Amino acid sequence: MNTSAPWAALTRYWLHIQLPGYRALPEDHTYEGSRLEDLPPIPIELDDECEWLMKHGRAQSSGALNHYKNDIQPALVENLAEAAGAKLPRSLRRFMVSPELQSRVRSCTDCYLDPGERVVETVGLIPGYLIHFLSDSQSCAHWYLHVLKTGESAVLTSPDLYCYLAEHSDCIGLPRRAHRS
Repeated sequence: MNTSAPWAALTRYWLHIQLPGYRALPEDHTYEGSRLEDLPPIPIELDDECEWLMKHGRAQSSGALNHYKNDIQPALVENLAEAAGAKLPRSLRRFMVSPELQSRVRSCTDCYLDPGERVVETVGLIPGYLIHFLSDSQSCAHWYLHVLKTGESAVLTSPDLYCYLAEHSDCIGLPRRAHRS
């Protein structure tokens, strides 16, 4: 992932839950963002095959990302991206088609993998493709991969739901700010 332009103008942070003793949140918040610069470096080497997750992750019998809602299988993301002409990073493709890898990522807010129903083409300052891949169970937060036509990509988060055939009408046209994580 590129840390410079064209996403440089977006706020960079890691969206997280409260971790008592480490990250406190106001009582009425489910999520908060920490600046990426304030996070410790990742002490392991990440790879496109997700072998790091097989080595360091532990399969969970419940509470992991290997459960799906809306009867939409995560592997559909590959077909949606291909139909739109968007090139997915190998690591995302690998993760989205592997229940074994998905079982190694826990979610205490009951997030679930969800490729949406379509890819949204972005225009303007950052043209490319917006691909939905993860949702919070209460629809508080949604995660997207933004892929440029060059293949570069960045993860974006938003409280707004896009990439469905019928988006929530209150969200369309309102100036909301996406955040890069």
